[in-house]
Amino acid sequence: MKKTLILSVMGISSLFLTGCGAFKNNMGKLAEGFSTGNYVVTVWSGDKAVKTYQVVNSFVNTEKETDGWFFFVNGKLVRVSGTVTIEQQ
Repeated sequence: MKKTLILSVMGISSLFLTGCGAFKNNMGKLAEGFSTGNYVVTVWSGDKAVKTYQVVNSFVNTEKETDGWFFFVNGKLVRVSGTVTIEQQ
């Protein structure tokens, strides 16, 4: 009886958590957002690069509900928004 109840609760819980595409996307972004790597972040104005950042052994993450990004360069927090390209090295 107890084993059946536990299996039922686990089955129902997994249906709620795996059925939602937004949940999967958010979990994927969360995992990627905290993985470190090397990136080149370029801020554009029209067709000209205004500023380029070298992000080394760190992460680049989105700011929730904005078009912005944040990351650390030389221990300092940098926030950018607008037309931005992010290339993983």
